[in-house]
Amino acid sequence: MLHLYAVVDAVYLAWKYNAADRPPVNEKAAIAAALVIFLLVGYPVPEYSKSRMLKFFRAYKISSGSMCPTICEGERVVAGAEAYELRHPDRGDLIVFDFDHSGTIFPKRVIGVAGDVVSPGPANTILVNGSPLKIPAPCAVQPIGGSFPDLPSFKPVTVPEGTLFVVGDNPGNSYDSRFFGPIPLDEVRG
Repeated sequence: MLHLYAVVDAVYLAWKYNAADRPPVNEKAAIAAALVIFLLVGYPVPEYSKSRMLKFFRAYKISSGSMCPTICEGERVVAGAEAYELRHPDRGDLIVFDFDHSGTIFPKRVIGVAGDVVSPGPANTILVNGSPLKIPAPCAVQPIGGSFPDLPSFKPVTVPEGTLFVVGDNPGNSYDSRFFGPIPLDEVRG
């Protein structure tokens, strides 16, 4: 729909100017431009192409502020559906996962992989293998680290094989592995 709006707006602006100001029109170029616009905007995408695109990419609308300021409530993200077929997510990766295979999609950051120990630290910190968690800030700003007010209490966890420990980039406002434990790898959607 946005493409159609852009085309209509361009045509309107072109006709808005007076004919004396317009350069002479190359008819072949005009026909070629119209054909390109039709193919980009008006030509229907074949059904097999749609299903093929959906196989590789998924779009999600974020419904909470648990990942803010990296991804905030109401924003839309596109996830590579096959991103983790050849390798497992690493510490620091952003993932979307289907919580308990319920259809509820959560975006979170992986902070613990198989064998890591995640535990609460002093002064409301989260420790990963004994080191304080530092969540990268968006746009290469200094990492967010240190203490987070009002973190939930949780027991130290050794992340089991085939699972991930995930938290939101806004740890004071995130329903994550501190509440429900590590997530299985088969819940990861991109």
